[in-house]
Amino acid sequence: EIVVLKNFELFGSKGNVILYLLAEKTRKLELRAIKKEDPGEKIKEKAGDLFDYWVLRHNQPLLVESTISDFRFDPEMVKQQLSRPVNSLICVPLITDTNVLGVLRVDSGFSEAYNSDDLRFLAHIGDISKLSLENAIYFGHMQALSITDGLTGIFLRRHALDRLKDEYLRAQRSKSPLSFLMLDLDHFKELNDI
Repeated sequence: EIVVLKNFELFGSKGNVILYLLAEKTRKLELRAIKKEDPGEKIKEKAGDLFDYWVLRHNQPLLVESTISDFRFDPEMVKQQLSRPVNSLICVPLITDTNVLGVLRVDSGFSEAYNSDDLRFLAHIGDISKLSLENAIYFGHMQALSITDGLTGIFLRRHALDRLKDEYLRAQRSKSPLSFLMLDLDHFKELNDI
């Protein structure tokens, strides 16, 4: 959210700033954050479009001054894939030494809204952003490892007790019933060692 918001401000609050991150399991882009010039505008491309995948495939920044006249893209394909008016855009890949994280994109409904200086500026912002995003991802992984068993993926006893305490207090505040189920599995080690 911070990356998108700051980019929106840096580009004069014009256009849309979109952050797509690559899902680890599916290896497809997923919309993670967006800041729109027009809050009422609907963005249906939740998994990116041909421009975003072009950036990932070629591993280089992209400047499109006019989506209908750019020689790299078929105008009919552009019309089919986009559900909103996008006439120009800049987009950079977020790739570190070890990971492909996603793409950062700024687009506009106006042709020639961006130039090569804007693209260079976004590339510099992308370099800073990708390091921040990678650190956040590693931090999330470390947090998950600190509360789950590495072999089974089950919460550690300490975390489970903390969560139980939190849920008990929440149930008391809302005067809701609370159920707790505990299972004892005989010979679990044999099952776990398979």
